[in-house]
Amino acid sequence: MGTSVLLIFLVPFIAISLGFDMIGIAINGPEKSEIRLPYDPDKSLVWTYDDVNDPDIKLVETTVERNEQVFHFTYESDKNFIEKIFDIITSKTGSDTYAGTIMDVVFTDQNGNRKTYYVESGITLNKPKFYPAEECLTAQYTCVAQAPIDGAVWSTTSNSGSSGNVLYQPLTDNSTQTFTVVALPSDIEEGHCSAYFAYADYTYLEKCYVYYKIADSELTVSNIRHDPA
Repeated sequence: MGTSVLLIFLVPFIAISLGFDMIGIAINGPEKSEIRLPYDPDKSLVWTYDDVNDPDIKLVETTVERNEQVFHFTYESDKNFIEKIFDIITSKTGSDTYAGTIMDVVFTDQNGNRKTYYVESGITLNKPKFYPAEECLTAQYTCVAQAPIDGAVWSTTSNSGSSGNVLYQPLTDNSTQTFTVVALPSDIEEGHCSAYFAYADYTYLEKCYVYYKIADSELTVSNIRHDPA
């Protein structure tokens, strides 16, 4: 069954299952998470959120509590669940269309110092959970289409319900695309992680499954499977 046809059957069930939870959110608002950074204007410790490539979270408030600057975030997006899937399946590209499952949330103080956190993509039913970059590991992987087609794009896909951990980036119609894989603290503790990619136009053309082992603070590829869809 083609991917686009499968979505026709899946989308109504997903919408119904989310509907009841969305009623509660409409009443109480989405759950918030905090990032706290040291605050001292005399030392130029005043932070700004860079807000780049973070399409699924929203900064709703910034407060100051004594010597801390507090950033309050929720899971929110300008696009709904169906619109995001439609962008990928129809191979829509552009700066507002993303592939990936992890966002890098970057703050810069007035001295030019940067602080980076990672957060998984999510929906308004949950609150974001942020991980300091120094507690995570990253590696790059380049996908190369075996049979390039004009207009097709590389994006993330799923395997057994998981999409792996891939940093957000705009979709492009290149037959060769480099992605950043992010190992979160739970992955490091387990000693392995994975990432899954798909090359698609209106249907999946190729899929690539990449598996990593984690040891001595390094991500090392342990297995790659590249299959036609």
